[in-house]
Amino acid sequence: MGFSPGYVTQTDESEEADEIRATNLAGFPEDRVGLSNRHGVRLVGAGDPLEHDDQDIRVVAARSDEQRILAWRLVARRYAWRGYACSQALSPFPDREREAYYTTLLALRGGTPVGTVTLGVDSRAGLLADEINRREVDLVRGQRGRACELVRLAIEDGAGSKCIWLALLEALNLLCRRIHDITDLFIEVNPRHVAFYHRVFGFQVMGPERRCPRVGAPSVLLRLKREELELKLAGADPNLHLDERDESAQALAA
Repeated sequence: MGFSPGYVTQTDESEEADEIRATNLAGFPEDRVGLSNRHGVRLVGAGDPLEHDDQDIRVVAARSDEQRILAWRLVARRYAWRGYACSQALSPFPDREREAYYTTLLALRGGTPVGTVTLGVDSRAGLLADEINRREVDLVRGQRGRACELVRLAIEDGAGSKCIWLALLEALNLLCRRIHDITDLFIEVNPRHVAFYHRVFGFQVMGPERRCPRVGAPSVLLRLKREELELKLAGADPNLHLDERDESAQALAA
């Protein structure tokens, strides 16, 4: 199926380039992508109805208040279960300066939220990870890489984590590759989940354990090359497997 969101590729770090990227990101949810990939995932726009009769996983780029609240409630509930802090529901996330660079994806099964993750793209204002991991993130910037971060990741308990993971990762890869030309993905996770992210996805540890002030818990910064993620999703890596019984399969990200 064709894909033509009408974005402009731009690598210049000028103010004009940042404005183009912000326009790309803000405009993307208005375009119905209707993507059917090898895992049966459809990435759709904010105007699509949430209710569907089937049990397939759909991924929505959340832009309406309704969709953002659904995503926030899932994150808040799962964070509370872990004892993590969570920001307010409809406050600009992460702030007004960077809001346009952060896209929340919401995975739905039959209209019910079962997973969510927010993709933050690097800009002049920086990433949330810079707060405690600036030196490590700057290593990628110094190599002229295009970085992003995965935050507010939560998967509903007992909802079948493997298919939800695959749905969210497919949608993330679409955004990273076709919209933002991402080279590197960062994620901050609890130290006890580091082995899971390394074993299943190939994330590499980038820094020591530090306390993340956003969730009030220890975290470790991990990094993954986007090409490696794409290879795993394409089935080139036989190690991409998720054990539904593994507690880390419902791992959260700060």
